[in-house]
Amino acid sequence: MIIDAGTLDPEAGGEARDHRLRRIAAEIAPASILVTKPCYLALRRGALNSITPTAVVMVADTRRALGPKDIEQATGAPVLATIGYDCDIALAADGGNIAQQAWKEPVEQLRRLVVPAENRIKKQDLEGSATEPKAWCAWWDRDQRRRFLAAASWALESEYGEHEINEETGGLWIFGVDDDKDLAATAKICQDLKPRDWRHWLHLNIHRLLETDYANRILDQKRPDTPARADGLSL
Repeated sequence: MIIDAGTLDPEAGGEARDHRLRRIAAEIAPASILVTKPCYLALRRGALNSITPTAVVMVADTRRALGPKDIEQATGAPVLATIGYDCDIALAADGGNIAQQAWKEPVEQLRRLVVPAENRIKKQDLEGSATEPKAWCAWWDRDQRRRFLAAASWALESEYGEHEINEETGGLWIFGVDDDKDLAATAKICQDLKPRDWRHWLHLNIHRLLETDYANRILDQKRPDTPARADGLSL
C-alpha cells in the first residue's frame, strides 16, 4: 500500500487531525520516501523534521547548485532515484500517459522504490514450513525475517540489479556474479539495529557486506559488554 503523506511541516502549530494522521503513517511505515528538489529552503525544512526518511527521490533542476550529496547530508537518507524537472511528465501523468516509452527511465526508477521486494525472494511453498524459524536467522519469526529479506532485497536491487534470495537457507544469487553468497552474517548484524533502519543501513553497506570481510570484522569486534548503537550507522 502506498500513502501520499503530503508535506509534513515541522513548524506547523496546533496540528490538524489529518496532519497528525499523515505524520503517524510516515513514522510507522516500513519505508518512508521523501520527494524533494535540491533547494536550500526545502532541505532546511527536511533537516528540521523529526521523521527521517528511508530514501529520497530528487527532482533534479539544472538551475540549482545543490546535488544528491547535499540532500543525503541534510536528510540522513540515500538518494535512490533522480527524476528530471520536466513539465511534460506532469502533463503525461495528468493525461494517463505516464507509462509511455518516453518516460520509461524515470518510471522504472520509481518502480524499484515501490514494487515489493518480495518478488525477488524464493519463499517456501508450504506455509507451515514458512512459519518455522530458519537456522541462519533463528532469532526472528516469519514476519521479522521477511521484513529483513525485503530490506536486503531492496538494497541489492539498487546495488546489483537482478538477484534471488532463498528464504530457507539465506543464500543469495546475483546475476553476473559467479560466486554464491549468503545473508547469514548480515542478519546477525541487523539484530542490533532497529528494523526501521535496516533499509538505510543495508543500502549504505551492502557492497562491503558481500564483497569484503566487513561483516565478519563487525561480528569479531562485538562484545557482550559493548552496547550497540541504535542507529547502527557507525558499525
